[in-house]
Parts: sequence; C-alpha cells; structure tokens
Amino acid sequence: YPLFEGTFETPFIGDYRTDLTAHVFRSLAEAMGAAIHISVTGQDDHHKTEAVYKAFGRALRQAIRVEGDTVPSTKGVL
Repeated sequence: YPLFEGTFETPFIGDYRTDLTAHVFRSLAEAMGAAIHISVTGQDDHHKTEAVYKAFGRALRQAIRVEGDTVPSTKGVL
C-alpha cells in the first residue's frame, strides 16, 4: 500500500522530473507488496527529494537487517 504525502513546487530538478519521486515509491510498494508511507515537507524541492530517498534507504536497511536468525519484523518475515 503506497501513500505519498508532499508536493513539489517545480516540475524539474535539473533533468529529474519531480513527479517521478511519488511514482518510484508507488511502484516499489506495489512490486514489493509493502506498505510504504512517505510524508515530506519543506521549501527546497532538491532537499525534499534527497531526504525522501535517504530516509527510505535507511528505513529499508534497518527493516532487512538480520539479527541472529530473524529479521526485525513484527510478523517475522519480510
């Protein structure tokens, strides 16, 4: 289940289309069968985009980390 809360003021950051940010996370959620909820606020579209990708990467790294014989999931599987 994807949820992306946030807007971008400019259609492009350099050559990157800002509308692709929400699209990437919708596609990932659907392909992974995962609930991905993203909320971003701020003034600078570049910094907002950078923060979204970095936060997701850090959360994913933590979620798939193996501790002993298990992953840190409330259901025990990822």
